[in-house]
Amino acid sequence: MIHIAIIDTYVKEIKIIGNRKPMYHYKIKKNKVIKDRKKYIGKVLNHGCICYQILYENSVEIEYSLHCIKVIEDKESKGDIKKLMIALEWCLQNKIQIISLSIGTRSSLDGELLKPVLWKLYEMGVIVIAAFNNQNTLTYPAAFDFVIGVCIDNKSILPLNSFIYLEKNENNIDIIAQYNIKDLERRMGIQIGEYNSYVVPFIVSEILKIKAAGNYVSSKNIREYLKEYSVKL
Repeated sequence: MIHIAIIDTYVKEIKIIGNRKPMYHYKIKKNKVIKDRKKYIGKVLNHGCICYQILYENSVEIEYSLHCIKVIEDKESKGDIKKLMIALEWCLQNKIQIISLSIGTRSSLDGELLKPVLWKLYEMGVIVIAAFNNQNTLTYPAAFDFVIGVCIDNKSILPLNSFIYLEKNENNIDIIAQYNIKDLERRMGIQIGEYNSYVVPFIVSEILKIKAAGNYVSSKNIREYLKEYSVKL
């Protein structure tokens, strides 16, 4: 089974008919990742829930387990670099194969703090998909060469639910993706908005499909597969 981590806000269990995925919840307490036994219920759908919905509906037939690590409280608008580092270290030690990361930093100093653990993850074959900020300027860890950095197609050039792999980009953007956010808003009955973070789980689902096809995929060769599956304009 493929093991995926979503590092985000909490991810609430949603009502799903059919192939439910094993889901495990964690939080950070006293600088350690521990199991979060709190049951998150109610009608509020936060960022992590929406990311899970996008991942789930694009990978229904694929077997994987989901490890949800809460590093952002709903009342907070941004994450904590220390918590992010702790979460990434946990992924390194717990055989996570793909990491969905919607958060990042513009600070090069914070980027340097994140670099060692991200390099270790890369060396272990873990694929990290991270969002650029919504201005598409330099963002860490998305801009690192050993991370797949993504942003949304805000010019609507690409077909819906597709992506293009970029060979070269001044900000190190690897992938531009187009996802049908408006349809998701209609079905979920909420306003979401077209932000870079919401194409991260879509790209995770595309990588899952590549792995499910029987391909040996790791951080070392994922770019070649992404080029192959990329839209050609």
